[in-house]
Amino acid sequence: MSKVCPECQHVFQGNGWDGIDAHWRAKHDHIMPYEEAWPLIRAETYAGRSASNGRWYLELFDKGASKAKRVWTEPTWSAVIPHVRSIKQSTTEKLRIMAPAAATDQELFELEQFGVERRFP
Repeated sequence: MSKVCPECQHVFQGNGWDGIDAHWRAKHDHIMPYEEAWPLIRAETYAGRSASNGRWYLELFDKGASKAKRVWTEPTWSAVIPHVRSIKQSTTEKLRIMAPAAATDQELFELEQFGVERRFP
């Protein structure tokens, strides 16, 4: 089965994701650096940020680490809040969140009040 770019629906010919790194860096690095996008693409949790699919993207890191140890999505802000509260108490982990384009001003305000790092698509 051919692999398809989650941003532009380019179909990769040949063996799986061969060529995704060059393609991503040339076409989509402005959306998210390849090094951050690839784990999401590989885990099939990257659903096309430029398409504004309405999901919240969460990345969990050990403090001081540059690579996420867990990446997942949640459909709503109310589903994100328990994760934020849990990690806020942690001294060894940090959470980075990317809000969907449809996030309300109130949701973004609450996110800021929690002090969670926010990535922009």
